[in-house]
Amino acid sequence: MIDIHSHILFGVDDGPENIEGSLMMLKDAVKSGYTDIVCTSHYYPGVYVNKNYDENFKLLEDRIKKEKMSIRIYKGNEIIGNCEIFSHLERINTINHTRYILIELDPGTQFKSCKKVMEKFIELGYKPVLAHVERYIDFSLNEFRMLYNMGVIFQVNIREIVHIDSKIKYMIDNMYVKIIASDSHRVDKRNYNLNSFIGGWRKNISYENFKALTFINPQKIINGEVITSCYWKKVGHLYSIFEKIKDKMLKLRD
Repeated sequence: MIDIHSHILFGVDDGPENIEGSLMMLKDAVKSGYTDIVCTSHYYPGVYVNKNYDENFKLLEDRIKKEKMSIRIYKGNEIIGNCEIFSHLERINTINHTRYILIELDPGTQFKSCKKVMEKFIELGYKPVLAHVERYIDFSLNEFRMLYNMGVIFQVNIREIVHIDSKIKYMIDNMYVKIIASDSHRVDKRNYNLNSFIGGWRKNISYENFKALTFINPQKIINGEVITSCYWKKVGHLYSIFEKIKDKMLKLRD
């Protein structure tokens, strides 16, 4: 498996404090079946700004080689999706130097603000990957549809199999979600002991879908290749009464 969302790099954000912590996580990742991990440390202007990122990445890469670990790491960031971030783009790591960029939203971000930010990234030539879409519970299925049709890639956290809601389940079953990732942080917080969650996914989705979400699509992102997708058409009977009313209200406001 390939993980495009991980805070495994030490001394940069709220991930491991030292290289030993990173190595412990890497060993657990290998046991869980991972072969490649993107080090997507947080980039929040004024809080996490990639201090020590390049130096620590090189140190970790060298230790992986020295200890002959069967895993590869790549550069990346998880950036905050707001208007301020656009003045920091020269200091941000895209995923493995491609045009794919991992973006998360501030809690409570409204759909219109999210759409505006995603449109700007696409206009600048980036391919936005929206992290842990299951957290944006106020977005309707129709709003997710609009983002998807713009070209936004959806990522779900692997632990969400425990309490996934019907909206995200529909998006996964119909392959609108393209990536499952770990969002691992530390040995004591969202670690790589993931076998029970991996087993849960395998029981709930097809083998082909699981392979696409955990290997094929992540590999394409690392390689900078296009992820195949189809246009998501709105089908009325898929919405609850609440979603239909909310969609109509949004149209009236627009």
